[in-house]
Amino acid sequence: MSPEARAREGRNRNRSRRTDLFHTAWVGFGSLSLTLLATGCSEEQKTPQFPVSGNVTFDGKPLEKGSISFLPSAAGPAASAPIEEGTFSIDRSLGPGQGAYKVEIVSIQSTGKQVASPDDPNETIEETRNIIPARYNARSELLVQVQAVGDNSYRFDISSKQPKARGRQQRRR
Repeated sequence: MSPEARAREGRNRNRSRRTDLFHTAWVGFGSLSLTLLATGCSEEQKTPQFPVSGNVTFDGKPLEKGSISFLPSAAGPAASAPIEEGTFSIDRSLGPGQGAYKVEIVSIQSTGKQVASPDDPNETIEETRNIIPARYNARSELLVQVQAVGDNSYRFDISSKQPKARGRQQRRR
């Protein structure tokens, strides 16, 4: 056999080994992916969820309309619900899991003004804004602990007024 023929045969053998290795890697990756997908979708792996309910007052009155969201501080499902006439309720199937949650409350209301439409400057639309201060939504200070046992009923008394500063007072001399 000529040296060129031997070199060609060696290259073909190496190419065959690489193809076999590549095929084995893809089959292994596919099997692992299917296993993870199957176990990830099983009911046993699902985080237990709990019903939550409660009341929201704004400046001492039930919040007429809005929404409330429970965002997990760590891992776990988020949950949200509409607020109507100061009350909210989330069923177990849609509720948060056990643990610490940041709570965000939003209420979009009309200002009574007409403004230019962002889509068509020749049109006007009703102006709306979130009447709830950012300390209860975007920069929420509201925290709750959802429990596996017991009542997960919460009351949020929120205010449009700024909280008083908590600094130390200096004595006058």
